[in-house]
Amino acid sequence: MVIAGTFHQTEIEEYPAVFPEGATLYLAFRDVRGSCSIQLEYVDLANNETLLTFETIQLHSEDPYATVELAVPLPELPIPQAGPFAFDVFTGETFLGTFRLIAE
Repeated sequence: MVIAGTFHQTEIEEYPAVFPEGATLYLAFRDVRGSCSIQLEYVDLANNETLLTFETIQLHSEDPYATVELAVPLPELPIPQAGPFAFDVFTGETFLGTFRLIAE
């Protein structure tokens, strides 16, 4: 699985802050066999608090060698303080991967 964004760090002048709507998170999955669902969470890593939970995303592929790609538009993201944040990806209770965002 690949999780990528066009940013990984943001400079904030005053907290709490909001990262503006308009960014996109790119996800690419391999070895998808049939149908499955994924969950995406935006987490404050300073206290492990989930700040946003996205709607469940359905994936489907008949070919496990194919790459299933998604572009997930991001809403405004709350940034309560400086530090690390993450986009965590799960299927059911299984953790698949993460993308980190650092607020400075």
